[in-house]
Amino acid sequence: MKRMIVFMLLGLLVLFSGCATTQSQGGLAAMPTTTTAGEVNPGTLGHPFRYAAFLLHPVGVVTDYLLFRPAMFFVSRAPGVFGYTPDDAEAYAKHVGSQ
Repeated sequence: MKRMIVFMLLGLLVLFSGCATTQSQGGLAAMPTTTTAGEVNPGTLGHPFRYAAFLLHPVGVVTDYLLFRPAMFFVSRAPGVFGYTPDDAEAYAKHVGSQ
């Protein structure tokens, strides 16, 4: 009997909770956009992670050029062995082209 009441209450909860699709999502216009150099929020300039990012970014760039790009080059030469797919090639081309 307790189980039946619990299931009925859960059913009512699901029934009256609504659906996420009934809410207005706002589309892409509601998404936050990136800011330009003139629109920087001064409250975030002193955040400690910002300075850590300034210090670690060159490390990431060097790692990309010395480790990951050569690895992708060699992996792309034997796609059957490494499971390299056309999607990987497309993503790699976009990444190399954006630098």
